[in-house]
Amino acid sequence: MTDALAALVRYLHERVFPEWRDLVITGVDRSGGGLSWETFVLDVAEHDGNDARRRRLVVKQAPLTGPLAPYDISREAVLLEAFAADGRVPVPPLLAYETEPGVLDRPFSVMGFVEGEIPGLRAIERWQHWQDPAARTEVGRELVATLARIQSVEWRKPAVSRVLDGDRAPAEHVRAHVDRLMDRIDHFVAPA
Repeated sequence: MTDALAALVRYLHERVFPEWRDLVITGVDRSGGGLSWETFVLDVAEHDGNDARRRRLVVKQAPLTGPLAPYDISREAVLLEAFAADGRVPVPPLLAYETEPGVLDRPFSVMGFVEGEIPGLRAIERWQHWQDPAARTEVGRELVATLARIQSVEWRKPAVSRVLDGDRAPAEHVRAHVDRLMDRIDHFVAPA
């Protein structure tokens, strides 16, 4: 086992599953999803002789660099917690997050695994659901409904507004953030 996996096992045992007698990672797969985050699916088990407990987790690690930098795991964690508390936006359970690089050399989060399909954005036209007009319409409707639920979350709650506001008015911060992201996206998708 690599030093990074050993450190992650200790972290998961201490922070996520402290009631487990012993924790082992039984599988690791690199996910193609996650946009520019490095995303891994882990299978973990309590190893007490009969492997009584098993869980599937997702670990998202900030990349060294990427189009959405700077990557801030604490912002995402606050927003995931706000969406989960609101109950209208489907989000995976956030189990833990680490802002310091001590465990995996970079910030990361640990979430519960949610079964489902995540098509690659660059190959969505080859996705099986995209081939069926009725399924494509349903995906579009669900996307719009989810965006509407996100928009309905009260962003003025103290935890959320602290993430968004900083030292600016919320509307100014959101406008600047969207402009910054769009500039980066335009840079990466602009024809050469």
